Amino acid sequence: MKRRKRTPARTERVGMGKLISLKIELESGRKVTWRFGENSILSFDRVTEDASGRGKQSRLYVDCGSYRITAAGKCLVIGRGKQWAVNPSSVRASNMRDYLRTHGGLKPEEITECPIRAVGRKRFVGWSLQMDYRADKATHGRVQYFHPLEPHAQPEVWVNGAGTQIYFRGGQYTVTPHGIEDIDR
Repeated sequence: MKRRKRTPARTERVGMGKLISLKIELESGRKVTWRFGENSILSFDRVTEDASGRGKQSRLYVDCGSYRITAAGKCLVIGRGKQWAVNPSSVRASNMRDYLRTHGGLKPEEITECPIRAVGRKRFVGWSLQMDYRADKATHGRVQYFHPLEPHAQPEVWVNGAGTQIYFRGGQYTVTPHGIEDIDR
């Protein structure tokens, strides 16, 4: 019997834009705003055609930057974080297509690479209420987006044991060519 090859883990993600802040409701019920440094990037793994909820949903991630989420739910910015300029020709073609679709056809000014941190054990922090990020769009230039999430769309927020990588789990949202959208109920 032939063995199926395992699909390798995804090593690239596409950036929505520079993450400015996340509004979080902590497990205790307290609401806080985490502000990030210049290098944190809100990224995603795929683009869906619409917010109907059919097909596989997109997932969001916070990549790059140098921050640490404490056990008390505070976000500490620690320096600038590591990222490196990358030759555009080395980017996976499907990732470049997804970027162009979500940025109105605008080619990226810069392409950066940053380490995707190891998962390990995660701890639950709370729920994401709003995501604020800055993105370049061919039609509007550099724009700041405030995306409040409806209660059904709010993903859980988890961090790795060291508090240096944020993960979103669940939530009824997706990334379409228009950006982050709540999935229709």
